[in-house]
Amino acid sequence: NKMQDRRYRIGAIVGFFILVGFALVYMHKGSSMQTDVLKLHQEQDTHDQDKSSQIRKTQTHVNYGDEKFTNLFHSLQHSNTRKGISTNCITGATMRTFNPDFKTVLHKDTHDAIAPEMDVKRKDAFVHIFKKHKWGRGDGTSDLQVSGGGSYLKFAQEAMAVLHSVVDEYKILKGVKRVRLLDIPCGDMQWMSRFLATRGDIDYYGMDIVPKLIELHKEKFKDEPWTFKQHDIAKTALVESYDIIHCRMMLQHLPVSETLKVLENFSRSKSGYLVTTTFPTTSSHKKIHVGSFQPLNLEIPPISLPPPLCYQRDGDHTRQGHHYISVWPLPLKYIEDCNKVAMSVLQDKKNLTIYTCI
Repeated sequence: NKMQDRRYRIGAIVGFFILVGFALVYMHKGSSMQTDVLKLHQEQDTHDQDKSSQIRKTQTHVNYGDEKFTNLFHSLQHSNTRKGISTNCITGATMRTFNPDFKTVLHKDTHDAIAPEMDVKRKDAFVHIFKKHKWGRGDGTSDLQVSGGGSYLKFAQEAMAVLHSVVDEYKILKGVKRVRLLDIPCGDMQWMSRFLATRGDIDYYGMDIVPKLIELHKEKFKDEPWTFKQHDIAKTALVESYDIIHCRMMLQHLPVSETLKVLENFSRSKSGYLVTTTFPTTSSHKKIHVGSFQPLNLEIPPISLPPPLCYQRDGDHTRQGHHYISVWPLPLKYIEDCNKVAMSVLQDKKNLTIYTCI
């Protein structure tokens, strides 16, 4: 019995040391695995930092070789237009190519002055449209707003996306934290107020020809850091400069002579960029009364702007009109001696034949 007890004790001791040995080996392997995992995470973090650094470098340095420019940042640097490319304002995809060897001239105020009685008629026309809710009756939106169906929130999604892109890229290009945005005409603020609510980096200035509209905005948005002012841009030049001038869905309601005066005032303001509406499929213009409508193409005579930095269809592709939001640098330049309208192709979801000076 004593012999058996001794054997049991020796076996228990040996078993104990064997278990301790296994435990030590397991702990060593676990420590090694933990070290390997930590090392892997460190390597991944280093890789991500290098990748982020590389992305930032590609955003701030332009390769002028055979690289295909694909973002709005390059457009705002005018690199694309020097290459003969107009891009999409949101995606950066190429929408149009053209021969960049064309002559332009800076704008000169050579147009006849607008008669004072026309200034009165223009103001009266838009005040009447505002009071009577003339716009939007055909699509059932006149009870919701006073600026027409084009300003309805569901038809402004692309416009909002373009403004987001332009503001973001302008900040990168200029190295600034805030952007001065002039919205003219500001209209009823149906969608612009929602756009501004998503950003804290915009100093907003809204102008409109209708005095009552400005009064309503000052009261409704009195708690917002937004500035509103009554202003007739076809009559009076701007006294301040802005980083971005946003002029959506206005010029097509003016006679061409008044549109030219508006563009002159934008050009003389020493502002940065103009974001505005154009109808590139229009081949010629007609005479209209203020407040009525024509699909105004800014790239054909007598306006004759060069291709914009970018295009973005404004609204659903199933809607008629083929109107686009486009971006031009200020001051505006004009195609010299544009006596003949040429046809080109705009590469959208459905390719369009457009009319231009080049």
